[in-house]
Formats: sequence, C-alpha cells, structure tokens
Amino acid sequence: MKIGKTILFTTGVLATATLGIARYAYNIAFKAPKRRNFRDYKLPTEDQYVPHHSTMKRCMDRLIEIPYEEITVTSFDGLKLFGRYYDASPEGISCECSAGSTTDTCNIMHPTNQTSAPIHILFHGYKSNPYMDGCGGSGLVTELGHRFIVVDQRSHGESEGNTITFGINERRDCLTWVNYCIGKFGMDTPI
Repeated sequence: MKIGKTILFTTGVLATATLGIARYAYNIAFKAPKRRNFRDYKLPTEDQYVPHHSTMKRCMDRLIEIPYEEITVTSFDGLKLFGRYYDASPEGISCECSAGSTTDTCNIMHPTNQTSAPIHILFHGYKSNPYMDGCGGSGLVTELGHRFIVVDQRSHGESEGNTITFGINERRDCLTWVNYCIGKFGMDTPI
C-alpha cells in the first residue's frame, strides 16, 4: 500500500513539473513581448550588430519622427491590427539609413504623381517591432519615392492579441493589409 502511494505521489510531482515546464516553454515561444515604448531600444547584442548600434538608433529615431497616418484593419478573427501609413510627400523625407548612403541625409527622388507611386507593406519579425525592422527598408522605399505602411504584427505594439502563431494567423493578416491597400489605393497600385 505504501509503495502505491509513493508511486502515485511521484507521478503527480512529475506530471506537475512537466506541465510547469511546458507552460514556461509555451510562454517563451508563443507569448507576445510586453508592449513598451519604441524608444526603449533593445538592440541585438551579437558581435556583428554592436558596431552599428548608433546608426540603428539614429535610423529608428528618424522613422519615428516622420509624420504618418495611423490606420487600423480588422483581422479575420476580429483583432484590431495597427499600422502607420507614410506618404511619399513632394517635400521629401530625410533618411540617414538609406541603402548606399554615406552622408547624414539623402536627397530623395519622388515621382511627380504620388497617387501612382507603389506602396510597400513592411512587417517586422518575431518579437521585434516595426521601427527596428522597418527603418532600413523605409529608407530605401522613401529614396524611391514610394509610399509605405509599417505594421505592428498581431500581439505586438498597438495591435491586439496575445499569442504569436508563427505564420498560421499572421499570413492571413498580411492578406488583410493587402486588401486594405487595394481598397484604399485601387487595384492598379503596385504593392
């Protein structure tokens, strides 16, 4: 009888420990990061990034300072997804971080008809933010005079949600943003 109770107790402890470890692993992998001010930079610490931290910070600061229009769409499962629309204005946008730039600012060329300018949708990566992952691409896009949307992926930034699904739901969110662009800018606008 005592051996049976010991086995039952040991099995309960092991089951509880296994569930605790599984829950911890789930939270690490699938739970969204805590929302924080984008100016609280958490830059990559790997050796290849460290020499570029000051440039990355300046680039993110510049993207944050560019005027934008806040936009939202509703995902297929009812979440509010947040984005920032940047128009390629005739005045130009000064961006230090553009591809091939060696000076503090770039002269940005814009097409004469902004309504025909292509629009780019920039998505950030896993547990990241649109300013860190979008600052380089936004520099190139503005150099080309194109419009762009920088998206807070579900469960990140201003978008709703708590769980990262590694593309299961995010792929459908991408289509939602494409459909938004088609509805707002027309079928003939290159995306």
